[in-house]
Amino acid sequence: MGLGQYMLYDSSGNRIVQDENDTTGEQFFRDSVQAVWERMEAERTEMQELHDAVEEHRVAMVDAITAGNEILQ
Repeated sequence: MGLGQYMLYDSSGNRIVQDENDTTGEQFFRDSVQAVWERMEAERTEMQELHDAVEEHRVAMVDAITAGNEILQ
């Protein structure tokens, strides 16, 4: 999905590095996965906002067409 690059930086833009005390890499992995989830959520939120804006404009166009048809009648 091309999200691997987002596993390198957290939501603040700081590079995720493995702590020397994290010998298993467990925390590093958690932080990396969390960074991907945050990015995916940000993308989902942006897509939802775009969808909502398109829907609002569609409703406005239908209302305008309806009003225009009423005037014509």
